Amino acid sequence: MFIPTIALIGAWKEDNEFDRKMIEQISGMEYSEFEAKARTMLSQNSEYLQLMNGNWKVCHKEELLNQCKNKLFDDSIGKLLEAVESILRQKSKCVASKMPYFIPVSGEYDNSLELRGNLVKSLCWVKKNLSELSQCNQEKIENNIYTLVSTLLQDAKWITWTSLRDCLQNLAELSPEAFLKEAERGIINNPTEIVNLFPPKSGELSGINYISNLLWALEILAWSPEYLVHSISVLGLLEALPYERTNWTNTPINSIVSILLPWYPQTMADLEKRKNALKCLKTDNPCVFWSTLKKLLPNKTRSTSGNPRPKYLKLEIPEEVKVTNAEAHECYVYLVELAVDTARNENEKLVELIDQLGYMYEPTLTDYLECLENSFEFGTDENTFEVWLKLRECMARIEPTEGKVIYKQLDRIQQLIEKMEPTDIRVKHRECYLGNRCLFDKGNYANRWKMLEDKKLSVVKEIFDEYGSEEVERFGCAVKNVHDVANKLGRFLRPNEMSSIIEKYFIGILSKEFTINCLISFVYTQGAEKLLETSLCQMEDEFMLEILSKIPFSLQLLDVINQVLDDDTAYWEKGAMPYSCYDAEELKIIVEKLVACKRYVTAVNIIGHSECEAVINAECIYKLMKLAGTEESIGVETLDDYAVQKIIGWFQQQEDIDLELRSDIEFIYLPMLDEYSEVRPRALNTRLSLEPEYFCSLIELFYKERNGEKREIELNKSLSDRLYEILFQFKVIPGIDWNGNFDAKRFDYWMKTVKTWSRDNDRYEVAMHTVGSGLSYAELDEDKLPQTAIIEELNRVENEELRRGYYLGIINQRGVHWIDPEGKPELELAEDYENKANIAESRGYSRYAGILRGVADEFKREAKSNILEAKNGDDE
Repeated sequence: MFIPTIALIGAWKEDNEFDRKMIEQISGMEYSEFEAKARTMLSQNSEYLQLMNGNWKVCHKEELLNQCKNKLFDDSIGKLLEAVESILRQKSKCVASKMPYFIPVSGEYDNSLELRGNLVKSLCWVKKNLSELSQCNQEKIENNIYTLVSTLLQDAKWITWTSLRDCLQNLAELSPEAFLKEAERGIINNPTEIVNLFPPKSGELSGINYISNLLWALEILAWSPEYLVHSISVLGLLEALPYERTNWTNTPINSIVSILLPWYPQTMADLEKRKNALKCLKTDNPCVFWSTLKKLLPNKTRSTSGNPRPKYLKLEIPEEVKVTNAEAHECYVYLVELAVDTARNENEKLVELIDQLGYMYEPTLTDYLECLENSFEFGTDENTFEVWLKLRECMARIEPTEGKVIYKQLDRIQQLIEKMEPTDIRVKHRECYLGNRCLFDKGNYANRWKMLEDKKLSVVKEIFDEYGSEEVERFGCAVKNVHDVANKLGRFLRPNEMSSIIEKYFIGILSKEFTINCLISFVYTQGAEKLLETSLCQMEDEFMLEILSKIPFSLQLLDVINQVLDDDTAYWEKGAMPYSCYDAEELKIIVEKLVACKRYVTAVNIIGHSECEAVINAECIYKLMKLAGTEESIGVETLDDYAVQKIIGWFQQQEDIDLELRSDIEFIYLPMLDEYSEVRPRALNTRLSLEPEYFCSLIELFYKERNGEKREIELNKSLSDRLYEILFQFKVIPGIDWNGNFDAKRFDYWMKTVKTWSRDNDRYEVAMHTVGSGLSYAELDEDKLPQTAIIEELNRVENEELRRGYYLGIINQRGVHWIDPEGKPELELAEDYENKANIAESRGYSRYAGILRGVADEFKREAKSNILEAKNGDDE
């Protein structure tokens, strides 16, 4: 009985106390005796058993179990059931701690994941092969499995669902009836617990999506015609829950769509069964049904991903689901017919179906057009506008030709369009903003864009001339583009008309957004001096300042400000300063005024988007950059990455500025000079490479003494982050000047200085690890080795810590990478470093060669591990 027992157990960790107890419970013998038998089996036939680093694993598990079918009895299966229940009742320590990405040293559960997963899979195998277990009471075992699944999920809290997430798909296949029943009960009776499984909107993709495992389990059951309807029903209940909608695609409605797609159904159920699933969903959840149906209609869902497939249900599923054009067409015809029937007498749904006109066949098309005519026969312009617009768009896209079903209904559709055309220009002209471009001239893009812009301008003018500015703003709100509508209006306003708009804003009739955009366009078109002809100049200073501060700066505007305001200080504290192409005189005035009122960030952003060297010298820019990076700035603007990088890139070229000053600026703005930016901290790296004292000062700031209790100076987060970025990602090679030339003498001086200082200041290990890591980035010669001075330094007897840092630097350079199941990339790297080691050794550098061989050995170990892991995965 040992072989069937060990096959059921499948895998365990010998150092896990809970695994050992579980094995004793299942096998009925002391663990020491069980392991002794396992070792005997291992020595006799290693094909079926594997031991690696204390981890036991049964290979070809299902093959072994198939050989033992007549040796399994009720008591063995009973013990397995008890063990599975015991293990699956354990709560996840990660979930319980509310730190989902943190896995305790002791593991997520008491038992190892290997034992947990294998026991559940063994039970699934038992269920699948139950009819062939001749020595067992099959009905009793099936009832016990049903009871197990039902008991585990009955009135389950969210922590139970999340703790079972790795096994939900197996539980679903163990007893589909119990799983679906308890999932349905949980959603109805404890909806809050289920809602907690969905990812929160805050954090989006960084959150944990626990609902995915439940969705995958239901998708698995949906492959079976027997469970399709119930699975779709449960997914519908999930979709109806008030969960936060996020960017995750793992949602219940997407699962339903992926199962029922006409061109790629992921179920073995026939069309009639799929129709029944939709009908039942319509009865249970009309809203979810309609949302699903819309996604299933022609040309709505063009891509999908493969749903997980059952492993233990007795289903024959072809490797590739193939659907003929005729089958897909039949399904689409039914879906469109169902959609029209559902939308009858519901205006909103009828409008949503207009884009399906080209896919409708008779009598569905005639029925749909009758519904439109009856529903909107006496509608107002507001009610009929959307129908009118969508019908026109649809007909423009379809371009009906003779032979199409819709061709026979062209006259009727055209009459419907004419009948529904709005008479109120405030409604009709919304098509310029809301309509598809296909409604307008189909010439080249530039001509079409210009034509549309001209039409929008004439439309706004027509509404203004007939109804006034209030209706123009309402029009802007209706088309959800107040900014552009106001901009168009401001282009043709006369000063007295602009005055009227300003006064209406002052008394609260018009909005601030509308008025400001009118003014900006008015000033841009007619010049800032025209403001003096408006009523703005007669308003209170505070109101004038509010308006003027929102208009983009120009010298003309400055003249107006000086005429209407006694003191322009308040303007410069609030004035809008877009990143325009200012001329030299404007730029000089702007920067001086902004710096005077402490708007340092705004000044930097404007300079960064201008040709700064023509106006402002390097010394002034250095002072401004330092102020913007270290002092509190007035206003809500934040530093613009592009502006900062452009200024620093220019600053790096100013050789008359001391290296220390250039590096200080780069240190301040280091977070903006990451590996993805076009500008890198060149001055900072050069200073670190040439000045050992500077490097030592950073080490002293960031690291405490080896035997000290804490740092001498407490760092704020900003400084700490910058030091971390420099020292933990150290890529500096000592002795390299501004032009990238390596000097061996400078290198030797730098190393001696740093080693002496670090020993005297009790920071030798961290300093050498940091420097060693940087040396791993040194330029290589034709033999793929660094400069001789670097090799000699790494080869010195006393530089063990330096070699350690070099080794870690090489290993860490590889970063994130794809895992090759054959380990080819790692083996190639190992061979490469082995060759380098041989060359280094032939030059007389044995210790340096030792580092390279250590790297080669590490890659060999990684290759071996990847190959073994892939092999174990194939066995499962």
